[in-house]
Amino acid sequence: MDVNILMVRNIKSTESLFYGMHEALMRFRNPAHSNVLVIVGDCGNNQSDQRVSKEDLIAKIVEKDVNVVGFQVRNPAKYDWTLFNTDIQPIIRESLQKKSDNIKT
Repeated sequence: MDVNILMVRNIKSTESLFYGMHEALMRFRNPAHSNVLVIVGDCGNNQSDQRVSKEDLIAKIVEKDVNVVGFQVRNPAKYDWTLFNTDIQPIIRESLQKKSDNIKT
């Protein structure tokens, strides 16, 4: 129990956003379906969590033809919360661009 208390005291506001997105993307089985990943969150990705990169997510989104939507539920104008938009927007933008490029070719 003491370990749990210490862990709670050391947690930052950021989370494993990219890893959570990766886990969700692994559950999409059929690119022919209308696949939508809805992200509802508050803080951005913990930068020390290197298990999944932004580039890996974009590649998986394009491969599985998933559309991504993100909703931020809270933003008290602090760095950890601002990261949500900083992390999600390029993933959405770049995955859409790559999917568009694939359609053109």
